Amino acid sequence: MHKLFTHPFCFFCLAIPLGFLTLPLEAQSLNNAQNEDPDGYRQLENNYRQGRIYQIGLKEASTIKNVRNQIEAYRLTTLAYLYRDEDDSAARAMEKLLRQEPTYQIRPEDPPEFRKLFRQFQITPYWYGVRAGANVSLVEEIRQFSLNRSDSARGNYSTGVGYQLGLVAVFPLGKAGKLALVPGLQYAFRSYEYEDEILTFTNIKFLENQHWLEIPLTVRYFPFSKKSFFLSGGLSPSWLLATRVDLSRRTSQVNDVFTSRSADTTGVNFNAQRESFQISALSGLGLHLQNILLKGTLELELRFQYGLNSLVRKDARYENQDLIFRYNYIDNDFKVHYLNFSVAYLLPDYRIKRTIPKY
Repeated sequence: MHKLFTHPFCFFCLAIPLGFLTLPLEAQSLNNAQNEDPDGYRQLENNYRQGRIYQIGLKEASTIKNVRNQIEAYRLTTLAYLYRDEDDSAARAMEKLLRQEPTYQIRPEDPPEFRKLFRQFQITPYWYGVRAGANVSLVEEIRQFSLNRSDSARGNYSTGVGYQLGLVAVFPLGKAGKLALVPGLQYAFRSYEYEDEILTFTNIKFLENQHWLEIPLTVRYFPFSKKSFFLSGGLSPSWLLATRVDLSRRTSQVNDVFTSRSADTTGVNFNAQRESFQISALSGLGLHLQNILLKGTLELELRFQYGLNSLVRKDARYENQDLIFRYNYIDNDFKVHYLNFSVAYLLPDYRIKRTIPKY
């Protein structure tokens, strides 16, 4: 062989360009590895599978961006800490796991140590959302007042259709989760109609539209283990915001005088004739359907609202002289009950707390 090729300096000179040629290949290999494992989850998983548990920790798991991968990374990190007998670190990793996945379910392959640690955490979902629906008003007459025939039954109350919308929250009570406190805040539009015949020749119609602010407060009971069907009961204080009345009077054609007395009036302010505060008893049933639409909960509820007090201000019954002499109308004493159907959409806020067992 020629002496030029056996000289050490020649080999060094040849190695330099060859080394530069391999740099792009190594860089490409590194880029491919990063593209295949952009957030480092596969590396963490390989370390766990191959027993390199001391290379796994919360620092590595917290850098993973993909949510599903991070949940699995926290699970593997919890297992690694348990195998290393680092109980406090395992508890911190478990808490991270449950904050990412509060509805985590124990898997068949989870070891006893993992299950024991999992049972130390109490996960309580609080639900917040919006509720809307329709209602029907049902009038209960207590006592009649009239310009004539006050000793006989007269007049008819008709149901009116309204709506309600507002905010609602659900707070579980107790560890078993069988009970829940459900406060709400809502606006309600309610209506009813009254029709009567006065003195055999005059027909009057009275339509009342009411606007209420209500704070329903119920306790909910889940009789079954699946916690979807529930029964509820409670109270609802209500404040009357405004009420307006439309009146019409039609007189039968007895003679020209009576015919000319027909009249219509709309938008009469009736606040002075109504009690501004009402309290109602509530009872209902419904469905609580979890994991609907972006992990939210859909609720359907049918509720009966029983008015406990009369809506009529007795001291103001005869104050509106125009109603009495123009329309021959005087308020009866009455209560109003409501049948409400509501749909609510709730999002969970999970409270996670570790309870360390005492030995």
